[in-house]
Amino acid sequence: MYDKLRGELSRIFLEGDNLVEDDDFWLDLISDTMDSRKVLDLAKEMKEKGNSCFKERKFENALEMYGYAETILARFQFEDEIDRTEFCELAICILLNSTACFTKLNKFERVGQVCSIVLEFQPNNVKAMYRRAMAAVELGKHDWAYWDLVVASEINPNNQEIVKLLGEVKDFINRKKAKDQIQNDCPKGLGLGLPQSTKKSKDDSKTELSPSLI
Repeated sequence: MYDKLRGELSRIFLEGDNLVEDDDFWLDLISDTMDSRKVLDLAKEMKEKGNSCFKERKFENALEMYGYAETILARFQFEDEIDRTEFCELAICILLNSTACFTKLNKFERVGQVCSIVLEFQPNNVKAMYRRAMAAVELGKHDWAYWDLVVASEINPNNQEIVKLLGEVKDFINRKKAKDQIQNDCPKGLGLGLPQSTKKSKDDSKTELSPSLI
């Protein structure tokens, strides 16, 4: 898992255009250090700075800090198993935090891409499923959202955010199917269709899955 996740971080962040020449030199120094603890602590520090920017609604700045944190992690080769475990936990956490920023910036394609990476390594990560489903709804891909929400509801059946969104997605899909059926069965030009549902689900969730940080 470690090597594959490290490779994904390298692909995502090291190919970006946010690093300037001085940054690259600084990151090369990290690659040469022998102190894994310092590297992990520095990545955590960048993550916390990103969290602070997010709370101030400075989402682009938060993404920059998260990018630094992930790049620091990707540049260092961890050998100890304990360090590798901490690396994986921290990397997944930062990736999920970045999806919170992408959601706020309406970059829903990016949300889906990053959540898919998280789910590759943690297939039962409910937060990643929920956020990918939210992004799919925003992109008009309700069928995609449906399957993520079904799985998420099976893992966490008591989460009201999941239940609410799944109900809304089901309603949308059923209305669309009914409308398509009427249009196929009736002569063209009649303009028949179904009214929008006014049913609302009560959201009494105590667990926030929409954009929040770890």
